[in-house]
Amino acid sequence: MRIGWDHFGEDPFNSTSTMNPSERSILTYFYDTMKTGDIVLSLKDERHIDGIGIIEGEVEWLEDEDRYQRSRKVNWLAQNIELDIHEMNMRKKLTQKTVYPLDRLSVSQVERMLEGEYSIPDVSHQNEKPYVFIVDEINRGNISKILGELITLIEPSKRMGEMEETLVKLPYSKKEFGVPNNIYIIGTMNTADRSIALMDTALRRRFQFVEMSPDPQLLQGISIEGVHLKSVLDIMNRRIAALYDRDHMIGHAYFMSLSSTDKIDALQQVFLKSIIPLLQEYFFDDFGKINAIFGNDKTYPLLIQEVPAFDLFDSSIDVRDLEVSYQVNHTVLKNPETYKAIYGKQYANA
Repeated sequence: MRIGWDHFGEDPFNSTSTMNPSERSILTYFYDTMKTGDIVLSLKDERHIDGIGIIEGEVEWLEDEDRYQRSRKVNWLAQNIELDIHEMNMRKKLTQKTVYPLDRLSVSQVERMLEGEYSIPDVSHQNEKPYVFIVDEINRGNISKILGELITLIEPSKRMGEMEETLVKLPYSKKEFGVPNNIYIIGTMNTADRSIALMDTALRRRFQFVEMSPDPQLLQGISIEGVHLKSVLDIMNRRIAALYDRDHMIGHAYFMSLSSTDKIDALQQVFLKSIIPLLQEYFFDDFGKINAIFGNDKTYPLLIQEVPAFDLFDSSIDVRDLEVSYQVNHTVLKNPETYKAIYGKQYANA
């Protein structure tokens, strides 16, 4: 790599030098700013480069050269190429200046130029295998500990190969690290969890929010001893939305393990261990509303009143003043008609 401006061998940094400031600035880059091990790109035109190399030596003076006597040894890794780096250079045009720093490009980008056989990789990464990271209950976590510096790198415009590519240096290996476009991060949360209001603002800006409501259609065609699960879930959720709110509707996941080959006992276990306890929590033991969710069927009551035993107390306690309590009617949960009563005949084939 050589440049001129010999001026008969005068010292360009002497105060009496006849060089103009622009020439002196370029020589400063050539002598002092450029270091052994730095990467140099050879300019072809305002969009393209035709060479990539690494500086391997200090400035030398070549007496036998007529014009370009100032020289630095460069190991050219690629020559006689025509590589468009306009996008990587944040859509800035290259200039015809002799020597200047190109701060918009990173070492990793240059490495990818070489690995890609002198062609810029497709930043869309359409042919790359996607990798997905799932962070459950992300709104409950400490975002600075979960993502750290990645909170900036995961932005689409700052991914590797993009116009605003951003890299960080890893604290231990000291290697540059970036996030490619084929990395997807999914954070899950419960909309009924009011801690969502305290979510980190930085997280809100970098994620898209997609509501995943219960989907009864996923249960279409699943019938256990004549009980249509789609209708069961659909009607219960309509009632919950009316009596409580839509954020507390029952998810279809509770029923996804069931199939039409199961017996009614399998559905009974789902209600006993998941659905009924959930509703008891929602309605704070308001058994009237809980029964309403199940249709208030008199023939198949889900919750039945538990009458206080008169022989438990003496005359000082009036059992009529005691709070009425209820218990789950386990018997009816073994009967398919109990679940059919939830949605009634009008929804039997819905």
